[in-house]
Amino acid sequence: MTPHTDALVRALSQDSIYADGKTLPVEHIETHISHVFLRGDWAYKLKKPVNFGFLDFSTLDARKHFCEKELAANARYAPEIYDSVVPLTFDGTAYHLGGKGEVVDYVVKMKKFDPTTVFDALLAKGKLDEHMLSDLTDRVVQFHVGEPVVKGFWAYDDVRTFALDNVTVLEANPDIIHASDAARLRALTEQALQTVKPLIEQRQKTHVKATHGDLHLRNICLLDDVAIPFDGIEFNDHFVNNDVYADIAFLIMDLIQRGHEDLATAVLNRYLKRGDDFAGLPLLNLYLSYRAGVRAKVACLQHGGASENEKPRLAEEARSYTAAATRFLNGPRQKRLIAIGGLSGSGKSTLGKEIAHHIGAIHIRSDAVRKHIFGTPVWERAPQEAYSAEMTEKTYNGLLERAELALATGRPVIIDAVSARESERDALEKFAQTHGLSFTGIWCQLPAEEARKRIAARRGDISDATVDVYEKQMLYDTGRINWHRLDTQNGIQSVTDKALNILKLTGQPS
Repeated sequence: MTPHTDALVRALSQDSIYADGKTLPVEHIETHISHVFLRGDWAYKLKKPVNFGFLDFSTLDARKHFCEKELAANARYAPEIYDSVVPLTFDGTAYHLGGKGEVVDYVVKMKKFDPTTVFDALLAKGKLDEHMLSDLTDRVVQFHVGEPVVKGFWAYDDVRTFALDNVTVLEANPDIIHASDAARLRALTEQALQTVKPLIEQRQKTHVKATHGDLHLRNICLLDDVAIPFDGIEFNDHFVNNDVYADIAFLIMDLIQRGHEDLATAVLNRYLKRGDDFAGLPLLNLYLSYRAGVRAKVACLQHGGASENEKPRLAEEARSYTAAATRFLNGPRQKRLIAIGGLSGSGKSTLGKEIAHHIGAIHIRSDAVRKHIFGTPVWERAPQEAYSAEMTEKTYNGLLERAELALATGRPVIIDAVSARESERDALEKFAQTHGLSFTGIWCQLPAEEARKRIAARRGDISDATVDVYEKQMLYDTGRINWHRLDTQNGIQSVTDKALNILKLTGQPS
């Protein structure tokens, strides 16, 4: 510790140093790398003068540098929270926050938020809903797409080193992680790395960006009804500059590990719908395993310095995350394609979304694919040219291209498109046959008057279909329809239950 550290902790724990004329209580929270002081509407983070190798705050210049980096990095995601870097000074007799005297340290000043709005707390209380996660995912996609590519990071050798470093720590703790479990994870990791090596090398040139770096549920809060990631990593560029899929994988892994695969699936499908990064999907399982491995490693490292009361919990946590890391690389592979068709307003997209949540499927929606191919943002109306016969052909080809990439995750795939023409439905069945997939086709149908009402009432949907479009679709020659016909007049729960029964009869259980 520096000569000033203990004195600064005492000073920042006292109300007088804040010198704003108010009398407010101060709460002190200590972590392994910082001291945080909560007072009124603000929080003040003081970095500890420590050096852990991957993190070095041991000098005043370093702490200033990383305070400024923390502010800059997090202001991208959370300008509502991160305010400024404030010097701490000493005038020979007393410490001051931004006052006169010698600068002895720095704090990051942040807007304080209600800890009950942090996403892990919301999830524990059953209050984390899909709308909040959609808002968050949209925000993450916006930054992933908008950030420039960073050169010199996340090469194949880097990824291999990071992933196997996790395993090395597990191997060094045989009293927590059985040697055979660590060896199994090492072998699966090596195998997965070799399988996706060309893709890692390719995406280093296109998708390695400055990310949040620590995007799990304890680092996301709800502020003024907006989902905001905070506490992104600033202390090590290698932990920040990575493939964007390694970033979003942390959130997906965290949701799965907490028993909410339905919400994890919602995040993944929202990420794909908004960002269209299907090309990176073959990396997903590796990065899910990597993120689980990080948590297992951290639990092992914390175990060494924990109290006897804490050791059993941390040991169990390490074993649980090790099992998850292994499962992501060696989990079940569902070779299944589900096609959901029907005219506009028939409820196929709502059904596709619900089925995806139930069975962990990747939901590929033609409305989104068409707009991505044409170059229109998914939430904007596409011009009429986007609906030409040529564009429709490109859209259906695009659906199959994305489905092939999605199959690499081992998840079932749902293709959601009108598929009004017999040739379009036949192409989907042929694709399934060619790839050795079980196939289920579901045709959603609805009385015309009800379909018109649904279309007219749509709000906040990416479909551009209008009642006029529906009237034209009514004139289509749909030919023979040998898919399972499903009346979608009843509530979505009833319709979903019927669809899941169809899936049970036509392929592997849902």
